[in-house]
Amino acid sequence: MVPDGDQSKCAIVGRDLFHTQVEDFPRLPSTAAQPKNWKEFQEVDDPVILNYHPYMASGLPITLCEPIFADFQIGFRDCQVDKCDVDFAIELSCKMSYTFPDEDARKMAFCLLLSQYLKETFISYAFEKVSKAGKEVKPELGMGHACAYIQSSAYYIEFIRKFKQEASPVIKSRLPVFLLSLVGDSWCCLLEKAICEPLIPVGSQMASCVPRLEYIERFSDKRRVWLAEMHDEQGIKQTVIVKFVCKYSENAHRRCAELKIAPALESVVDIGYGWKIVIMEFLEGFVFLDKLAAGEIAMTQQAVLTAMNTLHKNGLVHGAVNILWRSGEVRFVDFDWADGEARYPGNMNPGINWANGVGLHKLIRIEHDQHLVKSIYKNVECTQKKLSEWHPDY
Repeated sequence: MVPDGDQSKCAIVGRDLFHTQVEDFPRLPSTAAQPKNWKEFQEVDDPVILNYHPYMASGLPITLCEPIFADFQIGFRDCQVDKCDVDFAIELSCKMSYTFPDEDARKMAFCLLLSQYLKETFISYAFEKVSKAGKEVKPELGMGHACAYIQSSAYYIEFIRKFKQEASPVIKSRLPVFLLSLVGDSWCCLLEKAICEPLIPVGSQMASCVPRLEYIERFSDKRRVWLAEMHDEQGIKQTVIVKFVCKYSENAHRRCAELKIAPALESVVDIGYGWKIVIMEFLEGFVFLDKLAAGEIAMTQQAVLTAMNTLHKNGLVHGAVNILWRSGEVRFVDFDWADGEARYPGNMNPGINWANGVGLHKLIRIEHDQHLVKSIYKNVECTQKKLSEWHPDY
């Protein structure tokens, strides 16, 4: 179950912090989207909007946040395209391929075609000091002072800011919005932060077998990992880690949990369109190696090597070794690539010191894991910083 941002106290607090943050955001979207201003608010540890600009600014897959988008995805999948639809797409593509003298000319041509096709007229909403937010147009790609996608994301921030001024203290909506673009549509909604995401086929419905989860906080700002409270059918509560992934080795994780070298795995559920939700034990008192002092990291070496040897003796390879530590105990996490026989994915972080022979779609080997673990201890001070950015698949 997707945590309900309207009912969760933590999400409400998160929104309050978000509204405080956007008060410093430039009021004019055209100003906010200019590179120097966008960099100030986005290329930081706590970006204003999770719209993949830069790529670390990512949130929960948006179809898992807002039922309207989930319904749209399902409806679109079952939609039957007829001759009228095809004719419209061809006409729109052809006419929009021409150059236009200015923004208004392109806007009028586009809206006329779309209105005729939908048999609907457009309503524009004007904000103070902001042009009509319903239709932001760039006459050609590359023209103007900012990217059209970034500027439309900034319009959504201004929409949220104006909405809050006129709404009740607790907004009873996630404010779902579609951003239409000739180079690729996007959609937006508001949880504890604003999320903008390219409109691509992602999961739309969680399976009924997913336990009820109550959001606590995002565990990592750079990855899709959350801290949550899980409620079972008997009403028993348990703090868990929730992770959204496209690929995961449940067998490898469960075997390592049995060997006491991984957290207990509660469930791995396919939630559709290539997404899985992974729910695992929250390990109280365990920390990632980069949170330890340099001297403490050096003292973990023997225990980590022993745990890795145990993993290999049980016929497994990991590929993306990520390590938790507590007073002599080792736990491996991130079993996205792991298995008895496994291959590297089609994208890998070039900033990691991979072993010779590692490459896209190549077999993961024991010596590759050993190289990653040993490289941690070659230069502890340097490694400490690198481990804090240890995200093998970005």
